Amino acid sequence: MDEYEVHAKKGLQLLEREKFMDAIREFTEAQKLAEGKSPEELGELYSRLSQAYYALNQKDPSNSEKYCVMSIEIHRKMNDIAMIVMDLINLAYIYADSGSAEQADFAINEALKAAEESGDPSLLTMAKLTYAEFISKKAKTRDKAIQLYGEISITARENEDWEAYFEAQHGIATIMRDRGNADESYRIANEAIDKILDISSGIKNQKERKSFKDSFSYLFDLASDIAMENEEVGEAIKIAQKLASE
Repeated sequence: MDEYEVHAKKGLQLLEREKFMDAIREFTEAQKLAEGKSPEELGELYSRLSQAYYALNQKDPSNSEKYCVMSIEIHRKMNDIAMIVMDLINLAYIYADSGSAEQADFAINEALKAAEESGDPSLLTMAKLTYAEFISKKAKTRDKAIQLYGEISITARENEDWEAYFEAQHGIATIMRDRGNADESYRIANEAIDKILDISSGIKNQKERKSFKDSFSYLFDLASDIAMENEEVGEAIKIAQKLASE
């Protein structure tokens, strides 16, 4: 392992541990030693730097945007559509969280366009989920978001893409809750929880079963929060027990 790889690997470990400033230092050291590295390595390095800067300060996009754009440029030269889509999605979040709504819209639409052209269903679903999340935050486009989440749910369930399916269901439930329809939100969340428990019951390995349920804990949290708001403490406890049960 050369010195570049040492710094890049350490930077990734620090990023995963959410030590963002330390990760930036390591990635920056790697960047100084990056001459002669492959496009794949450079694209990954710039993407990681962008992620670290974004996590450190979402309100100041200067560095996170710069490195994300550098990553996109490299992946475009490589014609790596999957990485281009992911970079554009990251860029959309960078712009959105820094208050640049128009740029965020442009980036997510570019991601959608690239995903559609790729012909990769999983890539297109990922881009659609991000797009739905963006438009769900605006009152005038929430109906469109619900429609899109519904379409994603149907396709994802047919393909047993449970990550996409439950994310879409959570999206619909969240919109319902934001509109003041807590009962409908609660119903959708609980139906999703029942499906999670049904799928997990077929997983023999206890560790894998727990990991599967934990990955969708956000739906349990949503249902529990609504139950607590309705002062149904007993129901909230039951929901927590469903998540904790083996």
